[in-house]
Amino acid sequence: MKNKRITTLINIIAFTVLTAHFAFAESLEFRAFPVFGYTPDTDFIIGLSGLGLFSLENLRNETRPSNLMMFGSYTLNNQHMMKVEHTVFFPGNTWLMAGEAEVRKYPELFWGIGNSTSDKDEINSEYGRFLIKQKIYRQIAGDFFSGPILEWNRQYNLEFEEPLKSADIKGSGGHTSPGAGWGFLFDARDSSLVPSEGFFAEAAYMAYSKTLGADYNYSSFDMDLRKYFPLSRGKRNVFAMQLLSENSRGDVPVGEMRMLGGRQMLRGYYEGRYRDKSYLAFQSEIRVSLWKRLGGIFFAAAGNVGKNIEDIFTGDFKYTAGAGIRYMLIANNGGNLRFDYGIGENTSGFYITFGEAF
Repeated sequence: MKNKRITTLINIIAFTVLTAHFAFAESLEFRAFPVFGYTPDTDFIIGLSGLGLFSLENLRNETRPSNLMMFGSYTLNNQHMMKVEHTVFFPGNTWLMAGEAEVRKYPELFWGIGNSTSDKDEINSEYGRFLIKQKIYRQIAGDFFSGPILEWNRQYNLEFEEPLKSADIKGSGGHTSPGAGWGFLFDARDSSLVPSEGFFAEAAYMAYSKTLGADYNYSSFDMDLRKYFPLSRGKRNVFAMQLLSENSRGDVPVGEMRMLGGRQMLRGYYEGRYRDKSYLAFQSEIRVSLWKRLGGIFFAAAGNVGKNIEDIFTGDFKYTAGAGIRYMLIANNGGNLRFDYGIGENTSGFYITFGEAF
């Protein structure tokens, strides 16, 4: 019953936000386009994506731009996903609504838990997931926002091709994790899609409790810091840095462990090649303009997972470096199609996807 109430509440919030997007938008630019991509985690991707850019009504013309992204895909690894993300600034930037809704069916590889698992531990797994997450932030002053975060996350039909070695792994058959928490955001970037200058910092605490209907009691504290330095007047040449810290405590289900690798951080490693309760990573990029809408980047990253922060630093850090190409789909507003190739230790990955890594 509690799960139904939480789900209904989040759905009402999401519906209200999406309705507000178009009910009060004074300008809307929308593009829909087919998606052909590739990542080591998915193999080749076929799908349809949509990007909407708009600003809500404001006579003073000080409201930040908002965006709505929709994505549906099928991969040659027989993975299915539908996802909607939104970032909405209300008139005068008094409120910020940011959230996502996702449904997926995902076969993926699993090597176990920890920062020293062997390539020989690789087994196949498969699961389904339904996720709704909504941030409701109130402007405190200027670029500083704070407010509650609601989440409903269910991983179901989780199966492994072989029995797991450890009987202590929680959620090995799936789990339900409704959660609530509080977040703090400072966002002084000039763009949320393709930032070229400014500073971004977000910290959030989440609690997942049996009282709310969760299968396990656990909590998380995440921090994301980003800084962007323009290297030219036109802001097409940028140096960017990101520090990411994610930490969980309690009976964390295996499906909610922090995963190293993927298309966002430590590109070149399979997403989930290493996973555990805590994750710390740093990356930097140099982004340059090449010709008209075409750009290029060079990146490097380092990170590790562990049972806790201390375990992260006692283990061996993983490193990657690489380069990529960018093509701006919507002139002046951003929305890049990106092609990245990353190399790590005895691993590499090629990525074709939408939007910047950070």
